Amino acid sequence: MRIIRSACAVSVTCCALFAAAEAACAQDFGGIEQAPEYSRGFNIAVRERLHPEWAPIDIDLGGFTLQPQISVSSLFTDNEKFSTTDTRSDESFRIQPAFSLGSNWNRNGFGLQAFVAQTEYIRSSEDDSTE
Repeated sequence: MRIIRSACAVSVTCCALFAAAEAACAQDFGGIEQAPEYSRGFNIAVRERLHPEWAPIDIDLGGFTLQPQISVSSLFTDNEKFSTTDTRSDESFRIQPAFSLGSNWNRNGFGLQAFVAQTEYIRSSEDDSTE
């Protein structure tokens, strides 16, 4: 009987110690302070944020929405003609206006997209192009 009481006391003590150790481990971060993860919209990187000043402009045309757009880019090359003997460098600028027109209809849909790209070279104007 005495052995059974000792075994029960040891079992209860071990269970209590195990439960206390588990509770302590749940709070332990291995010596590193970690902030809890809150999802309140504060943990959004600058690049991931929405920028309303960069959003495309929507022009309402009754049953349609027009979205104009313009893109400007530049290019520099040190071998304009891809030649092995006569290498000339040149710069170019590309201007690309575009628009998108979409319907606001409930049952059917209609969409149209168009663009024009003009490439202007600084030194060799014979390579200028329009797409």
